Amino acid sequence: NSDSDKKDSEFHFNESLSNDEKSKLYKAIGYNDQSDKQISYPNDYIDMNVSIRFNLTELNVWSLMNKNDVDFKIISSISIPQSQLQYQRRPAKDDFLFMIDCETIEMYGIDEDKNNKTSRPILIQQFNKSQENLLHFEFETNPINTKVDYRILAYSQSLQINYHAMTINKLFECFLPDKHHDLEGIKQAAYSIYTDIKHRTQFLLSENLKKIQDLDILIHIQSIYFILPDYGTLNESSSMICLDFGHLSFKGGKKNLLKIQQDVFHDAQSSVDETNDSLFVPIEIQLKQFQLLYLNQNESWKDLIFKQESPSHLIQPITITLNILKSINVQNTNIPIWKADGEMKLIECHLSDTRLFQFLKLIQTIPYPQSFQNNQQQQQQQDQKTLSKDKKKTIPSTKETYETIEKMTPIQNILREEEQNLDLNKLNNQQQITQLQFNFFISKINIKFQRALLDLSDYCEEFLEISFELIQCSSNIKTYDIDLNISLDNFYIIHQQFLTNNNNEKLNLLNRQNNHSKLFQMNCLLTSDTNPLFNSSPYNSIENNIQLTLNQIFIYFHLQAFQSIISFTNNIKQKLAQLPKQNQIQSSSSSSSSSESSSSTSSSSSFKIDFTIEGFNLLIGNERVHMLYIELKQFQGYLSQTNLKMCLHFILNDIRLIDLYVKSRYQYLISKENSSNDLIQFDLCLLNHENKFINKKTKSKENKSFLKGKFEKLNIIYLNKHIQFILLLINSFQTKQQKPKEIKEEEEEEQSNSFAKMLQNYQKHSIEFHLDFILNLPQILLPINSYSNKAISIDLGNLQMHTDSNEKFNEQHRITFDNIISNRVILNENNEIIEKNSLFQCSPFLTLINRYFNSNKNHIEIKIQWDTSQCKFSKDDYTFIDQILKQ
Repeated sequence: NSDSDKKDSEFHFNESLSNDEKSKLYKAIGYNDQSDKQISYPNDYIDMNVSIRFNLTELNVWSLMNKNDVDFKIISSISIPQSQLQYQRRPAKDDFLFMIDCETIEMYGIDEDKNNKTSRPILIQQFNKSQENLLHFEFETNPINTKVDYRILAYSQSLQINYHAMTINKLFECFLPDKHHDLEGIKQAAYSIYTDIKHRTQFLLSENLKKIQDLDILIHIQSIYFILPDYGTLNESSSMICLDFGHLSFKGGKKNLLKIQQDVFHDAQSSVDETNDSLFVPIEIQLKQFQLLYLNQNESWKDLIFKQESPSHLIQPITITLNILKSINVQNTNIPIWKADGEMKLIECHLSDTRLFQFLKLIQTIPYPQSFQNNQQQQQQQDQKTLSKDKKKTIPSTKETYETIEKMTPIQNILREEEQNLDLNKLNNQQQITQLQFNFFISKINIKFQRALLDLSDYCEEFLEISFELIQCSSNIKTYDIDLNISLDNFYIIHQQFLTNNNNEKLNLLNRQNNHSKLFQMNCLLTSDTNPLFNSSPYNSIENNIQLTLNQIFIYFHLQAFQSIISFTNNIKQKLAQLPKQNQIQSSSSSSSSSESSSSTSSSSSFKIDFTIEGFNLLIGNERVHMLYIELKQFQGYLSQTNLKMCLHFILNDIRLIDLYVKSRYQYLISKENSSNDLIQFDLCLLNHENKFINKKTKSKENKSFLKGKFEKLNIIYLNKHIQFILLLINSFQTKQQKPKEIKEEEEEEQSNSFAKMLQNYQKHSIEFHLDFILNLPQILLPINSYSNKAISIDLGNLQMHTDSNEKFNEQHRITFDNIISNRVILNENNEIIEKNSLFQCSPFLTLINRYFNSNKNHIEIKIQWDTSQCKFSKDDYTFIDQILKQ
């Protein structure tokens, strides 16, 4: 033996000991050998196959019909006959298959006729009973002989859902918690479970979605029809609203989607062949035949839902398509992880005044859920207020407790700081990761209003058409920001009852004037202060950057057309006003709590809105005579707000009012005197005095509220015929509804007190407000009539406002009003003054307002100075003024 040990010095453990000896040794030393127990299963081996079949499944809801009842009664029951559940597990890779089959489902409501059991209303039922099951669902992980991660197969037949008001109201009352029960402990347990599920779900979804390489999804959900009858009860003589949710199809994976767009990643900048099929997983979601109908008593919704167009269709069938691509190479920052392209070709709405009125009338006839009467609800509100006050003193909310525990753990703050540092280094070295790139298109939204030829009849004529053309929405959701772009190509309003003089086309009341650019564009860059690059460009410490651009709009204010539109709307309002109003219970407790929560949760997020409006052109008249033309040019500026201040910058280039009557002597009724300058330009800045970081005693302009700007002089021609025409328009188009005297008095008191409160607030907090404004007041010309060359010229001069501050931190506002002149003038053919007689002139009107901040009591001093004013009227002047007043 010694010789053999020398030749083979290595000790062979398995060969030296028998199985019994090894088992005794392992037991003595406490070792568990699992090498012999490991079994390799084949991929298709199923170790667990569970199948459960239910011949009948019923769920009944019992409740007291009335408070004085002794026995409970069934208010609703759900019946599911012939359903089956199946579960299979493959231990090779711990995969499983889960299947559900359901033959049909029926839900019954409250038995209205106690003697007849067949009179129970049906709330849910299968639309067309066939040999196929109502629902079939399969979910499998890692199917055999495929490279697919998940396989989902589901289809369902059409369902009909009938709204029964009595049953819904009773269910709402049954499941509403009683005011005498304290549910604080249940709320705490529910919130803790909710937070746990939320965190687990977010983590699992994010991790599993990143690892997906391919899918096999095929889902077909047939239409679900929601029937809303009048008065909440369905019978043969009911008028109803039918909402068809459409046929939903969901396809995913290369197996189900063979054709993939080659330009899907055309905007990515990567050296990899991004059009390769192995780089992404395709998904397609499509919704077909979504529609809304209103049906009268003699109409069958089961026949009309299969038609594309009918008088009952308020919204004609719509098709929505959404193509989604999921990137496999998540580490490539040049390719979005998710990319979605959606399209909706046409939204067609036909609304007649008869159907629209009946639609709104039906909604008002439905008795909505009301669990308590007014007196009971008032008592409940008082009890809740007392209970909430006591509970706030003793028991903190579960959400606050959960958040405080999270803040107490320093490891989370450390991890957040490390993540921000790592993300900052990544952002400096490379671009942000695009989580989602989304594009959605709506080709056209067309809303057609029809007017009934007879009152409340379906014999209608085309009345008005409102159209939105080519709505585009694109968004890039990245790691720290969201880039959102929305545009509208064109918007127009066409009146079908009037024709234009050109080619007898329908009257276009509103459209864009420049056909080479889009009507409306909005570009948004949204981020948060947690962004590591928040203080750098392009964010510049602003959370929400928004840019709005509106193209030049032309509005044709056709007098007869607008009068017909107003009469059309007033007719519907009068009919709706005659309907009985429902007694709606307003819960003051919920509103107060919501207002408190909204006020508490509302955060002063920073934003900047840049707006540019090319202009508005308004033409007033009809097809025979064009009367006035109003033109506004270049309206632009920005509005920004931070936690320190709010700023407004505003510029208006020009405004003109033109008399289109050819023989009129004065065509430019309102015009700018200096055409080279902008008409209005001002800047307003208001500091947030409640912010503790603002130093009130610093002299820098950044820490002072101010208003500065300039208003150019306007030339205004005042003619009595234009004033009467404008007053006539206002009186003809204004609504006749008047507010009660009490409401008017309260509003007047609030308006009068608002300015005084603002002054008190500024003086109380010693807020400095600097003025540097020049207001060139208009020059008004009052001719005798539209043909006369004689007139009175009134130049209102200019108003200058300026603020100075001295070393004692006092503030002085200097307001000067000067150059007020009035003359009697005679004009030449070019409306230039060739002769004038002075009627009135005066010296400058000076006002000094001194504000003191450094004294014990803050106070204000006002000084007014006006030296002289001269008035000179001759007999001819009085005669001339009398002629103007008589006109």
